[in-house]
Amino acid sequence: MRELVKSWLGRFTRPEQDAVLPAALEAGVASAADMTPPSPLQLYRAGITDTALQEAKARLAADPDGVESLYVQALASLAFGQPAAAITHLERIVGLQPDHALAWMELVQAHTATGRKAAAREALHQAQLLQPDHPRLLAEMAVLALSQGKSKEAVDLLAQIKGREPRAAEVLFQIGSPLLKAGKTAEA
Repeated sequence: MRELVKSWLGRFTRPEQDAVLPAALEAGVASAADMTPPSPLQLYRAGITDTALQEAKARLAADPDGVESLYVQALASLAFGQPAAAITHLERIVGLQPDHALAWMELVQAHTATGRKAAAREALHQAQLLQPDHPRLLAEMAVLALSQGKSKEAVDLLAQIKGREPRAAEVLFQIGSPLLKAGKTAEA
């Protein structure tokens, strides 16, 4: 196994990539058998954020229009509480690939975080056109409805999510927590 890792690492020319495969193997996003380098998005989803961002940056240097690398940067910006930076990346993504439903969904979250409700509604509309029944989209719609004081609409959307994804505990928590904080225990 160690020899396979060394031979794979030997294919790189940038020294900062020396830790990529061992970390990816440990996280289960790369296979020693095929020695396929993990993508920045795979690394990010596996929790190897620093390496994912380094890889995304390196790939963007070679291809400034790399949608996946831009998406990783946007996700990290949102995770680090930088919605304005995320908006920059996400708007670039949807400019390059208008059918990127997940980017539109992230734009809803980013615009909502920056108080741009009209832009959030527009992003939500675009996402609805692409994937009207996606549970994540329904959750974003419920959060937006809740932020507008429309708890009945949020509850109805929650019911749709529960019907499609019975194990959607995270979504249930995201919707239920604000309702409870607002004193709306019956709806929660």
